[in-house]
Amino acid sequence: MIRCQMYAMVVFVFGCLVLLPDGSKAINCWVCSTDADPKCNDPMNMTAKGAIEDCSRAPHSAFLQPVCKKQKQRVNGELLIIRSCAWASDSRNDDGPCAINTPANIRIEHCSTCDQDLCNGAVIIGGYTVILTIILAISTHFAIY
Repeated sequence: MIRCQMYAMVVFVFGCLVLLPDGSKAINCWVCSTDADPKCNDPMNMTAKGAIEDCSRAPHSAFLQPVCKKQKQRVNGELLIIRSCAWASDSRNDDGPCAINTPANIRIEHCSTCDQDLCNGAVIIGGYTVILTIILAISTHFAIY
């Protein structure tokens, strides 16, 4: 009985440590466009690691945080999807990385940013969700036995 409680406590403490917020601003994003690679289209069919970039390594201002960006635009009538790194300020006073001036032959249909790894691609399950599910399963296993 004491052994089960000890295991449950260790799992609980480990889970709390894993869920602590990370102080770094590292983020990996998909970087591709449909004019260079048709797999970048919607739905996205990327599997190559070469299309993933560590956006926190790119040069940017110290006051900006890296985010992933997905943009759909029409260039001379043809749809182009661009997935890339962008930088957003913590301030709510600017319009962010989606507020850009474009030439007359380009029409922006969609632009979004997000701040989780590979969030500008297909829908993925967050790492915290997977870890929390594993922790709960292990805790339940030890509590039952």
